[in-house]
Amino acid sequence: MMVAIGSAQLIQFTLENIFAKNIIQNNSISVPLGISLLIVGIPVWIIHWRIIKNQININSYEELSVIRTVFIYAILAISIAILTSSTIGILQVILGTKDSAWLQTATVLPYSIIWIYHWMLSNPNESSSKSKNLVQRIYIYSACIFGLIMLSIGIGTILYSILRSGYDVIFNAPILFDNNETLLESIKEPVVSLISGALLWGSHWILFGFKDTKNRVRSLYLYLITICGGMIPITISSIALLYGLFQFILQVNTENDVIPQLPGSISSISVGLILFAYHYYVIKNIETNESTQVNSQNQLFTYLLSFIGIISFSVG
Repeated sequence: MMVAIGSAQLIQFTLENIFAKNIIQNNSISVPLGISLLIVGIPVWIIHWRIIKNQININSYEELSVIRTVFIYAILAISIAILTSSTIGILQVILGTKDSAWLQTATVLPYSIIWIYHWMLSNPNESSSKSKNLVQRIYIYSACIFGLIMLSIGIGTILYSILRSGYDVIFNAPILFDNNETLLESIKEPVVSLISGALLWGSHWILFGFKDTKNRVRSLYLYLITICGGMIPITISSIALLYGLFQFILQVNTENDVIPQLPGSISSISVGLILFAYHYYVIKNIETNESTQVNSQNQLFTYLLSFIGIISFSVG
């Protein structure tokens, strides 16, 4: 981490002095800070990493230890989080919602190298201990979940902005955007979230998670997204949409809006349907020779829908 931060400081200073046109304040303090971090960090890492390698040479089981596995995947998680944050900053500059992202740009190279190096150390394609496989899958599917959250927020917000602007025009509702902000300006931030989430989810799910079969962590991930990201939002949004509709039909709406829940409900239902349809398709296509597992999968959705239905029915 010291090497990465020090490298980022020096790269940021170099980029600013080469490409920045207007530097209000010279960030020269980053040079001594970066050099100091590198001078201390490089020997500390090299010395202790050589000790670790010597321990592996003496005892090969050290390579499969829980502490080493947690260390590697903690570094991977920190690196991918910083790279995702850097991607967001760079995209904001490209789309014009942020003035500069020199620090975010500077972190891409060192943290990419760190991620690639530690991913190679993890040997993801080789069979290993159960604890290592468990930690590896927790990392992969956690990254997929965070990526899907960002992706869903981006898609949902874009749909909401488009539907809301159309709703305002059709029903002569108050203008949605403040300070003369256009529809294009309002969806720039959601586009950043959409692209960043797609990169995070796609890089982990398509490359690693999709090929990974027959394990409980993957099944838990699929059911969690299908239920919490699909079924539950669809149900809640449908109730909200019907609530607004019957308010309008029964003329009990105290506001001037015809159905104010319409844009938000439709956008939430659309995102929920996408998540549900894709992940349920993956679940149905899981190759298994045990018919009891298939039955239990079908029963899970059947009983959960029954539970949601009876709760909604009893409250109504």
